[in-house]
Amino acid sequence: MQVAMITGAANGIGAATARIMVQRGMKVVLVDVDDETGRNLESELGPSAEFHRLDVSDPVGWVHLKDHVLETHGRIDILVLNAGTMSRPRGARVDDDTFGWLNQGAYERVLAVNQHGVVNGTMTFLPVFLQQESGRVLVISSVDALIPYPQDPFYAMAKASQLSFVRSMGELLKEFGVSVNALCPFSVLTDLTPENFRDLPERSISPEVFAEAVTYVLKSETTGEVWLKYHDTPEPCVHEFSEVQGIEKLYSPAPELVNGEARARPGSKEME
Repeated sequence: MQVAMITGAANGIGAATARIMVQRGMKVVLVDVDDETGRNLESELGPSAEFHRLDVSDPVGWVHLKDHVLETHGRIDILVLNAGTMSRPRGARVDDDTFGWLNQGAYERVLAVNQHGVVNGTMTFLPVFLQQESGRVLVISSVDALIPYPQDPFYAMAKASQLSFVRSMGELLKEFGVSVNALCPFSVLTDLTPENFRDLPERSISPEVFAEAVTYVLKSETTGEVWLKYHDTPEPCVHEFSEVQGIEKLYSPAPELVNGEARARPGSKEME
């Protein structure tokens, strides 16, 4: 039986994903700060699910959770890093004065959950994945990482950092049997959805539909990819990033130091 862990599991995308995974025979570790809703979901899903309260920005809490999971289940196969927050209160409208929400407290909270939470979770379980020579990490990001989002620049910045982390870690780990990908929704109807966006159902999808996209990406053989889930397409697709001109020269092998002088390594552009 595969063991999966989902952060932000008590509601929305996380809860919908947990239900699908349990239906498909997985053991699911539910992680959230919402005790009551998390416990209710644990009861609903039965013995195939267990709830743990964790603030994803707390690295010590992650270590304790890892120790428990390994002691109880002996392994971890899937890590879905879904916990997220915005500068505004959950569900607040986005047509008010943006500057009212852009403060130090909002900045620190948004980065703590969206950025630090992803890094903490990945790095806590990375030694386990490497020892197993298998593991799948999926970060639930946002299309706001790819476009200007003036309604919440802190959120957009944190989500963009997730994509850079995923693409770099995916490249780093591709030879070790560990995949790291990101999945970006355009709009999913959850308690994070701004009130005035809920009036546009034709542009949004349900958490249940998005959860199917989560399982689709987890079954793929890709790593280091950013996937998009449009509201009007049945399956997610890989986002194609534009190439940066001259990047091959930037990343040609670093020069060797010989008697204190820099000399190009064999095979680098400078040797051609």
